[in-house]
Amino acid sequence: MSGRPVIALLGGGQLGRMFIENALRYDVEIHVLDPDPNAPCSTIADRFVQGSLDDARTVVDFAAHADVVGIEIEHVSVEALITLKEQGKRVIPDP
Repeated sequence: MSGRPVIALLGGGQLGRMFIENALRYDVEIHVLDPDPNAPCSTIADRFVQGSLDDARTVVDFAAHADVVGIEIEHVSVEALITLKEQGKRVIPDP
């Protein structure tokens, strides 16, 4: 970890890539989880993890060190989002 705030982005498609391109001007670290190893975000994220967005354990483990969790796609484990919120993570949008 770099000491910068970490944003965990669930989904790494075109919308996520545009988000990262805009976020580059800020002192944040962007981590992305997506099932596609060639997702548009895979080459520009500070950390890219290939994994299931539907699997609650995968999502919770991925976001363990994040300060904020953002959702780029609607097909994400709601159970994981609720768990992350209960752990004190800021989840946007709120589940």
